[in-house]
Amino acid sequence: CGINVVISKCPSQVKFDIIPDVIRRRGPDSSSIHVQSNVILTATVLHLRGDRIVAQPQTFEHGALCWNGEIYEYKSQENSKEIHEVPLHRSDTDIVLQLLQEALQQNHTSVLHAVTSALSQIWNGEFSFCFLTEDSLYYGRDQHGRRSLLFSKSGGLCKLSSVATSLDESWTELPPGRVFELDLVDHSIRSRPLVFENMRPKIESSLQVGNAYLKPEGVSESMWIASIKFEEILLQAVKARLICCRKEPIGCLFSGGLDSVVLAGMAAKLMPDDQVLELYNVAFGEGNAADRAAGIACYEDLKATFRGKDMRLVLVDVGEWKSIVDQEERVQQLIFPKTSVMDLNIGTALWFASRGIGYVDGKMYEPKSKILLVGMGADEQLGGYGRHRRAHRDGKLREELDLDVNRIWERNLGRDDRVLSDHGKEARFPFLDTNVMQFLAGTSLDDICDFSLEPGLGDKRILRLIANRMNLNTASHLVKRAIQFGSRIAHVSDKKRFGSRRRAKGTSSYDQGLQQMK
Repeated sequence: CGINVVISKCPSQVKFDIIPDVIRRRGPDSSSIHVQSNVILTATVLHLRGDRIVAQPQTFEHGALCWNGEIYEYKSQENSKEIHEVPLHRSDTDIVLQLLQEALQQNHTSVLHAVTSALSQIWNGEFSFCFLTEDSLYYGRDQHGRRSLLFSKSGGLCKLSSVATSLDESWTELPPGRVFELDLVDHSIRSRPLVFENMRPKIESSLQVGNAYLKPEGVSESMWIASIKFEEILLQAVKARLICCRKEPIGCLFSGGLDSVVLAGMAAKLMPDDQVLELYNVAFGEGNAADRAAGIACYEDLKATFRGKDMRLVLVDVGEWKSIVDQEERVQQLIFPKTSVMDLNIGTALWFASRGIGYVDGKMYEPKSKILLVGMGADEQLGGYGRHRRAHRDGKLREELDLDVNRIWERNLGRDDRVLSDHGKEARFPFLDTNVMQFLAGTSLDDICDFSLEPGLGDKRILRLIANRMNLNTASHLVKRAIQFGSRIAHVSDKKRFGSRRRAKGTSSYDQGLQQMK
């Protein structure tokens, strides 16, 4: 879904305009504009939950709501220990309206306090939102910023948007985990933090640890048990993210790396035999990308393990530089306010992969999925980066992992959500599920990774054990490859922008690269 808000100090400054294409593409099923004096509230909807489309902005007695995201679990106002799931026939927008109405009818000290209380009931979800009342606008993102929301303030105008509507303005990523209140008259801003209670994940293990699951030699008993518990929690996170009101294919960004292969395997295990699982594997240049070779090999493992499932490996080939250049302005707008060559390369790879147009068994294939399973968040929590090995050696691994988790909203998630949603699809992040994150945060690092082993074995050790148990043996020992290198977009892009890989610098802006070539 897409959100776009324009607020001025003077009503004459507000122009009733068309819905920007970058917002409309995020929500192809419904779009509407709500005008209130000096405010224009625009929303578009991608319908994935509920037996009807809930148009947005959704107006009710207390104001107008724009909601972008998913609720997987929420708490009741009466009993904070009681967790509810959203029934398939209900839209989660209805749930948010219910939570807001209940909170606003209680004796809170302020509307900001009431809105913060309502959104804090969403214990497990991925969202951004805006809520307009007569005199204020309330807005924010979930605790980890899994849905994009940008802010711009200049020339008497305040703007909020899922995607930057113009590159001529100064946009910033809105910090997550807070509810902001913007006064519609003087544009002053204050905020309150969302408050989340730590709760132990429910583990109802269906795994039978017998002869089929003999503990490998060299694996501690505690790591083995932790991996079994983690498998069950991650499986439940994937299951929640397969829920959709449409019985359509499910998509998965499939680099052939450990994270994506485990997610694909879990999805295959959970999905009915007649539902299609589309696995998108992107490669740039001449097709000799490491991700392509890994994707094909791991797809064979999946087919052998999950016989009878309708899985389709979609080979997304981007062979010509012109194909990249043709989409460059579009990708630049999506990644903004990011402007580095590295961000552009990552954004380009994600954009082509999530579009999903490619070849299946040598024939052109048009994708049909609206949901994308993506593996973001695994490396940050499981010790997947090379610097984590160095941090472990220096006795600072926990600090490094916490740093990565706390800054993932700014470095990755906003950018990735904007790019992946551009095709009218919704990215869902099982590794960033609240139950998953709380379990990993409370698990000893000795049970997550083992850096006495070489790369491809010791990093993300707990996840490699799961892959082994699932008979996904190729993925279980693959070394981490960043998407810009595994897909070869960096190889192709850097040669074109800088003249050679040697002269390329990922932190440079893409304009600097072109100037260097000239």
